[in-house]
Amino acid sequence: MEDIVHIHGSYLYNRKEEDSARYGIRWQGRPELDHTEPYREDTDKNAHLEAAIHVIEQATRLVPHPKVLKIFTSGEEGGMLTKDMMEGDRNITRWRDGEEGEWEKAEGQPVEYQHQYEELLNALVKFIDHEEIEEWTQVKRRKVMKIVWKSVLWVHVKTEIVHIQGSCLYVELPNPSGGYGIRWCGKPGLDVNKHLPFHIRDTNNNADLEAATQLLNQVICLDPRPEVLKIYTRVEMLTNAIMRDPSSGSWWGTNICTWKDEVGGRRWIKTNGQPVVNQPQYEKLLDALGELFDHERKDENWTLNERRDLMVKVWGSESVLWKSPKKKKEELEKKAAATTSESTKKTIKRMIHQLEKEREKVTEMAREGANKKKVLQEEMNNLSGGVNAVDINAVNSFQWERLLTFFILLVAVNEASAIEWNGNNWAHGCDFTGGDFSRAAIPSEECGGRCAATQGCTHFTWTRYNGGTCFMKQGPVSKAHAFSTSDQSMVCGVILEGLPDGQMAGKTTRYWDCCKPSCAWPGKAAVSSPVKSCQADGVTVLWDANAVSGCNANGKQAYTCNNNMPWVINSNLAYGFAAANIKGSNERGWCCGCYKLDFTSGPINGKSMIVQVTNTGSDLGENHFDIQMPGSGVGMFDGCTSQWGLPLSVWGQQYGGVASRQDCFGLPQAIQAGCLFRFDWFMGADNPNVQFVKVKCPAELEARTQCVRQ
Repeated sequence: MEDIVHIHGSYLYNRKEEDSARYGIRWQGRPELDHTEPYREDTDKNAHLEAAIHVIEQATRLVPHPKVLKIFTSGEEGGMLTKDMMEGDRNITRWRDGEEGEWEKAEGQPVEYQHQYEELLNALVKFIDHEEIEEWTQVKRRKVMKIVWKSVLWVHVKTEIVHIQGSCLYVELPNPSGGYGIRWCGKPGLDVNKHLPFHIRDTNNNADLEAATQLLNQVICLDPRPEVLKIYTRVEMLTNAIMRDPSSGSWWGTNICTWKDEVGGRRWIKTNGQPVVNQPQYEKLLDALGELFDHERKDENWTLNERRDLMVKVWGSESVLWKSPKKKKEELEKKAAATTSESTKKTIKRMIHQLEKEREKVTEMAREGANKKKVLQEEMNNLSGGVNAVDINAVNSFQWERLLTFFILLVAVNEASAIEWNGNNWAHGCDFTGGDFSRAAIPSEECGGRCAATQGCTHFTWTRYNGGTCFMKQGPVSKAHAFSTSDQSMVCGVILEGLPDGQMAGKTTRYWDCCKPSCAWPGKAAVSSPVKSCQADGVTVLWDANAVSGCNANGKQAYTCNNNMPWVINSNLAYGFAAANIKGSNERGWCCGCYKLDFTSGPINGKSMIVQVTNTGSDLGENHFDIQMPGSGVGMFDGCTSQWGLPLSVWGQQYGGVASRQDCFGLPQAIQAGCLFRFDWFMGADNPNVQFVKVKCPAELEARTQCVRQ
């Protein structure tokens, strides 16, 4: 019998600017055991520890006694608690005993909250019916925890953090321009910066609401969806409207659930009797939340009762949290002031720096989105003969759809003949849509050279933005993709043209079987030397190309080197290695060759990888790339169990591998980064389709395999 329980501790500012901490306990299938209460010690860690102690004490009293108790934690402190209690480098059993009875970490610092940890250990002793321990030592902790791990499992729930920002520029002009940015922490492939749709009035509030709505629409499409989504927004109007009073659990004074319905239900009214501004945008936001939480509504507009019913679902799940970055910074600064640990102070300082860095980035993204709209507005006015009399913000969505179609057709006609290419690869007064992956503040005449020297850059645009910026772009491109602009100071150019002509359609799978790669054997192709394989440590190179593969029962000498894992170049490009079978070719033609894979399906649609082919397989179809990623399935041949001495169960399914990001931490530490790549940059994509073309191998790939085609 397995019991599942979620715990969470939270350190908050209440309405009176006083500190408070509380914790919550939620049992799956046992609502009578759910519990929440304030706690005497006001820190996140204390609140988490108190929640953990309370859960263990509850479980001890249960009849029948749970055979397995699985405790889910969330948040930063919850993750630290999980690491402390489970096996790993910072585990509670690894803390040393100091001379005065205090526990010490590996770096010599005393363990904070030792008293609370001793309370938790005593609760665990009672749960497993172990003899009572008066004084805890490292030896006793190890003995008890070996027994505990058989029946108590701690699992950390992954929290995705996203920053959103709206921006409205040129407010002094008749037609301002609005845009927004969405910045995912650790998942740059999901970042968005766009201009406000033309039928939405350009204001800061509308831009922030549109950012929140589009973020939720992104989440709806993700598979799997985040377990907890923490949204940072600077706009108190938005957080106050969506969240509730954390100190009492009641509605905020400005909460969306306190806005009344006017007679007839067509307008929302605030408590002061004024209509709610931006009601259409709030309706869109609620529509997205409703779809996310499978919420049905009866009225075509959101009524007060329907809003309340939905928000009860949202708050009850605690899976979508709206946070103020300003308050988060204040909270971190207060923690830093309260602690005496220098290492903790440094950690908090890094967290504050990262928070500020993300806020600067998302603000810049929002401004870029607003600038995009300004450029498009100017283009439309120029194409319509300079007429500025039309109030852009007064046009409804249907009218804008027709107008945009008309203007796009006009732009296409003008582009065909307006761009005059110089030297056959660059021109003035032109631009390319999308593809940005890097930028540099340099003069226009240096932009083409910078792109050519930048790995992955295929084309570029230079504008006067911020005094002069070179935007480097990537992806299949030709000069036909450029469009003309009214700004003759802009420069655009193509470095690598014609990729689409040589591309072929293909498919991908994933694997990591630890075996010696096929292209590591001599005589496979005309290369400088075969692909290098490694000893069982995955690091020591075997220079003997005839060394027996680790997948051979009679040898077990040569394995895949750890550095054959994929790695990230930027948010849209990664490098790696693959097994392949390419139509019309063979190993002599593809061994150590490189191919650019442009993904055309799944969540990574639009991203690219450049892979060097190091292997093949009889189970691969035509135009099939089997990308190497640790923890992605041992396939037909399993060399991983012999190389690392870990059971087959650790490596997940034979085809497909581990099931979650958390499972990556069960793999050898040396290759965990390659497993995490699959769930982070690769976004958990399951066998996406590609368009591929053969390219010159990047030096970074050849350096890892020591294999260069002749």
